[in-house]
Amino acid sequence: MPNYDLRTLIADMKKSVSTHRIVVVGDVILDRYISGAVNRVSPEAPIAVLKHQEQEDTLGGAGNVYNNLLALGAQSSLIGVQGRDREADALTAIANHSARGRYIAITDPARKTSLKVRFVSSGQQLLRLDNESTENIDLSIENLLIEAVERALQGAQALILSDYQKGVLTDSALQRLIELAHHYKKLVLVDPKREQFHAYRGADYITPNRKELAATLGSEPKTNEDFEKFGRKLITEHQFGAVLATRGESGVSLITSKQAQHLQPKARRVYDVVGAGDSFIAAFALARSFTENDELCAHFANLAASVVVAKRNTATSTLEEILDLVAQRIVRRPRSKISDLDTVLSKTQQWRHEGEIIGYTNGCFDLLHTGHIALIGQARTHCDRLIVGLNSDESVRLLKGEKRPIQPQEDRAMILAALADVDAVCIFNAATPIDMITAIRPDVLIKGKDYQEKDIVGHDLVQSYGGRIVLAELVAGRGTTRLLEKASQ
Repeated sequence: MPNYDLRTLIADMKKSVSTHRIVVVGDVILDRYISGAVNRVSPEAPIAVLKHQEQEDTLGGAGNVYNNLLALGAQSSLIGVQGRDREADALTAIANHSARGRYIAITDPARKTSLKVRFVSSGQQLLRLDNESTENIDLSIENLLIEAVERALQGAQALILSDYQKGVLTDSALQRLIELAHHYKKLVLVDPKREQFHAYRGADYITPNRKELAATLGSEPKTNEDFEKFGRKLITEHQFGAVLATRGESGVSLITSKQAQHLQPKARRVYDVVGAGDSFIAAFALARSFTENDELCAHFANLAASVVVAKRNTATSTLEEILDLVAQRIVRRPRSKISDLDTVLSKTQQWRHEGEIIGYTNGCFDLLHTGHIALIGQARTHCDRLIVGLNSDESVRLLKGEKRPIQPQEDRAMILAALADVDAVCIFNAATPIDMITAIRPDVLIKGKDYQEKDIVGHDLVQSYGGRIVLAELVAGRGTTRLLEKASQ
C-alpha cells in the first residue's frame, strides 16, 4: 500500500473510494426524531407539552456506521436482524436509499425491530422511548446471519462489528464472525458495548470509549498513561491488534503493544455527540483499506468524528467536509508568522498536540518566483503545517557570493510569510539548517528535485525517526540566477 499523508490519502479516496466496500454487522436500529415546540406545562402533571411539528426517521446503531461509509463515498453491506413489523419496513426503505449500499435483513418474526424515539424541542432532547427486543437470537437465526456475512465478505476490505447489545452479536456469533473474516484475510474492527471484552477476542481493532474502558477494567482512565496501560492490558488479555480509545473532547488514543499516539479533536463546537463513535470506526476502517498507517487512519477518523459532533442528531461526514476541516486556518498577518526558533518550537508542539503533520523546507528565496511558489505549494500538499527555514543575509553571501542577496532577510521573510501555504518562517544564520531540523523534527522534509535525496541536509535524521523526504517537481526555466542574468542583458 502507498505511504500516504493525510492530504494525499483524501485525494486518493476521492478518486477511488467508490470501489472500496466495508461490511457492517450488528444491531440495526431505527432512530426516530419527533420535533416540536414546548410552550406550556401540562395541567394533568408537571411535564412539558410538546406540540408536534415534524418526524424524521434515520438509521441508528450499526445502521449509522453503514450510513457514514456511504456518506464518505464507499460501498457498504449492512447485515442485521429485524422483526416483521412497520418499523422493519421503514428501516428497509431508508437503508436501501443508496446504490452503493445494500441492506441484508435477516427476519425473525419473534423479535421487534429496534426503535428509539427521541422527543426534541429547540435542539434539546426531552425524552427517549425505546421499543426493542434484547434477548439473544437463536442458533437458526445466527446461522443465517453467518451465511449472509460470508457471502458479503467476498470482495470486501474489512468487517465492522457494531455491538449495541441488543442480542444480535452473541458471544458465539462474534467468535464465528471474527474467525470467518480472518479466514478470508479481512480486517475485523469492533465497536464494543458490553462490560467484558472476551467475546471480541482476536479482533484487529477495538474502539471502546472512556466509559466502556472503565466498565471492563474497573476504574476510569484519566491520563495518557492510564489509557496506554489499560489498552495494553486489553491487547495482552484478548489478543487485539490495537485499541483505539475514543475520549470525547480529549480526542482518541491509538495503542498497540509497542507504542501509543494521542490525537486531539478538531471540532470548533460540539452540538451532539450521538453517533460520533460510529463515524470514527467507519472512517478508520475505510482509511485502513487505503493504507496500513494506523496513526494516519486514526487522524482521519478523528477528523470525521469532529465533523459529526458539530452537527445535530445522528449525523455523517463527507470527504469534502473532512478536507475543509484539514484546511481550516486562522487568518494571520504575515508578520505574526515570522518567528525565532523557540517560538516555532512552541507552535510546533501545539500543532503536534492537535495531531497535525509538520512539514519543513528551506532556502534563500531571493527574488521570489514561480518556481518557489510551486515548491511551497507542493510542500503544503504533504503536511498540515509548513515551516520555512530562511537563510540569513550572512549565510546567503557565503553560499551565493558577496553580491547576494538582492533583498534583505527581513523583506524575504515578509514575502514568504504572506503566502497562505506558509505557517511559519524562521531565519537561520548557519551554513546549513541542520540545527533547526534537529530541533523541529519535521514529519516531512521537502526539497526540489534538483537535489538527490542523499545530498539533502537532514535526510538521514528525518528518516531515522520515521519521517519522509519529498522531492518536489521543478518549474523549468525559473530560478533567481536566470532572472538576474535576464535583468543584466
